[in-house]
Amino acid sequence: MRLALIRHGAASDTAGRCIGHTGVAISPAGLAAVKRLASDWFAVGRRAMLAPPARIIASDLARARASAGELAAVSQLSVEVEARLREIDFGRWDGASLQEIKRNDGGRLAIWTDEWVRRRPPGGESFSDLQRRVECWYEELRRTPGVADDETIAVVTHAGVVRALLCNLIGWRPAQAFETRIDPAHVSGLSCRSGRVELLFLNAHRVPICEDS
Repeated sequence: MRLALIRHGAASDTAGRCIGHTGVAISPAGLAAVKRLASDWFAVGRRAMLAPPARIIASDLARARASAGELAAVSQLSVEVEARLREIDFGRWDGASLQEIKRNDGGRLAIWTDEWVRRRPPGGESFSDLQRRVECWYEELRRTPGVADDETIAVVTHAGVVRALLCNLIGWRPAQAFETRIDPAHVSGLSCRSGRVELLFLNAHRVPICEDS
């Protein structure tokens, strides 16, 4: 199978805030960007490096479901909602501004900043926890009977989940993943067959056209 890892469109009222499980609405510009991505992809069709999706799976958070809805509208597919594709849980910090966290919990924030891979925010998840969560989802998906090698599955999710999957599937170090931009309404493509995973393209504003098309 092939995976199109799509970060949801830009959300409203997130600047300077620690946003994980917190519900925030997708902005009009974010929705328009996802609509362009979907329309361009289906217009290119089989000439695209990834064929248009046969399935759409989305995080259950509103910003991801709204983004997936734009793909569904173009493709006439239904959206499968999957809670394991949520962004990392920042626990008691979730939704707060960084300034608030520094003021109210600066000691723990400093420790977490140095040890975020295995250290949990109070009541939240570490990056390692997120990796395990999405690994369980991926292994279940991989074992789904009847998935063709060239079938594309669109996964509409969050930057942290995309980074966790890149670490799990192609062996990136977490620090490397977090040095890589994963922009809103951008897509990364993976080919997953016979136990081998290949990164086809990364953080593109549209699905690339095959060179030989």
